[in-house]
Amino acid sequence: RRKSIIFPVLLAMAVLLPLLTSCKTQESGTTKCKAVYLGIENHKELKTADVRKDGAKIYKFQIGDETRLLAVQNDPEYTIQNKLMEQYNYRITVKGDTVVDVRLLDDMHTSYKPVLTGKPGLKTLKNFLATAFTPVGTALYVWGGNWTWQDEGTSIQGRSLGVSKTWVDFYNSKDDDYFYQDYATPWKSYNHYSGWNQYYYAGIDCSGFVGWTLYNTLESKSGKKEGYVHHSHELAKKLADEYGYGTWTNAKLEQGEGYLQPGDIVSQPGHVWICLGRCSDNSILLIHSSPTKSVTGKYGGGVQMSALNPNGDSTDCEAYRLASYYVQKYYPRWAKRYPAAMKSFEDYVCFDRKAYNGSVGFFRWNLDGTSIMTDPDGYANLSAEQILEDLFKGK
Repeated sequence: RRKSIIFPVLLAMAVLLPLLTSCKTQESGTTKCKAVYLGIENHKELKTADVRKDGAKIYKFQIGDETRLLAVQNDPEYTIQNKLMEQYNYRITVKGDTVVDVRLLDDMHTSYKPVLTGKPGLKTLKNFLATAFTPVGTALYVWGGNWTWQDEGTSIQGRSLGVSKTWVDFYNSKDDDYFYQDYATPWKSYNHYSGWNQYYYAGIDCSGFVGWTLYNTLESKSGKKEGYVHHSHELAKKLADEYGYGTWTNAKLEQGEGYLQPGDIVSQPGHVWICLGRCSDNSILLIHSSPTKSVTGKYGGGVQMSALNPNGDSTDCEAYRLASYYVQKYYPRWAKRYPAAMKSFEDYVCFDRKAYNGSVGFFRWNLDGTSIMTDPDGYANLSAEQILEDLFKGK
């Protein structure tokens, strides 16, 4: 009796098919493969020099049923590393054991609709503040978020219009136990503890948030070579001195006329934030990206409103009541994880003016038509309560 060869052939095809469909050799000698990027192998044991070294086979990819460690071709801007994001699908081009090109295959469109957003390129104070609300409720705090992989400038996400799908995906993958920095086991942290920025795409840090807001207000197209992400302590001064967009001071602020207006950008030691407005009791409502405590006590947080009380840390102030009301009403899912937070008035306003060689301080837009920003809606003269009422009208 003649033996059937159909089953063995089908079995062989079943084994080979994933490899055949995953990779294809080119005439140039390179191989193109469909792959899932899995991150850097043993990154807890590596130093910056190890990761940036040419030929380092530490980048882990899932290709069909096989997990492979490959090197990545380096260039001065680390172009490939700045496109790689864990658990996303790519078409990679491999030469020998080195990835020489990557193309993202995942559709980066997100169905998430921000509660409030602005219009790219509309350079008004109202639009600047509306734009700042776009990532609220869906972008977690990641130290280095919106910086490049090498931590030296603005990431692709920071130079793109709208909410990044990667922020939404990361937020949806976490819960109220998300902890951005694990001091006991730092390699489990979502920060660049070893000198490279592995999770640049997953969330937003403070300077990444302000830089993204500036880009989405001042630019009308994604992908410009330069962005607006700078070190938090120097951003306010740069906007005045280098960009020429307004004025800067690090003088002591008196609680009176002109004190902390809507749209002011404040660079304090180690942090930067945007003022939403002042309340009648002189408390301040602000918007920023900050790793505040969740309901389970874990430091996660992200883009949100917070309050400053000049009379101490008590929540008995108008700014806190506004932050709490609006987050619960318009961002209930976020509010279940992260209640509105009080921040220290001393730290945020009365900080050491000599810190970082005196580069910390307060930036205010020129709104008289002589610079880039205008204020046809009169937002500079409104209270925090009036601004929120106007922004969220009809929402």
